[in-house]
Amino acid sequence: MFGGYAAYHLGNYALAVLMYMMLARLLLSFFFAEESRQVIWVATRQLTQPFIAAVRVITPGFVIPKALPFIAIFWLALARLLFWILMADAGLAPSLSGIAPAAG
Repeated sequence: MFGGYAAYHLGNYALAVLMYMMLARLLLSFFFAEESRQVIWVATRQLTQPFIAAVRVITPGFVIPKALPFIAIFWLALARLLFWILMADAGLAPSLSGIAPAAG
C-alpha cells in the first residue's frame, strides 16, 4: 500500500497533520477570543496545546504567547524537512529519480 515506505509516509503524515492543526490554530486565533467556547476553537486548542507547551519551553520569554503557534509551525516544518533528509539518507523514503522529466 505504501510501496515499501510505510515508516516514511506515516511519520510524514503525522508531522503534516500536526503542522496543519497548528496552522488552523494560528488562523482561528484571529477570529476567536482565547476564552471562547466554540467547539472548533476548543478542539483545536486541546489538540495542539501539548506541542505549544513544548515550544514554550524552548522559546525565549520575551516572545508573546500569540506568536507561539507561528513558531511551532516553523519547528514542525523543520522537523518534516529533517525527517525527510534522515529517511532519504537511510534509503527509507521514496526517491524522485524514477519520475520522467516533463517534455518541453
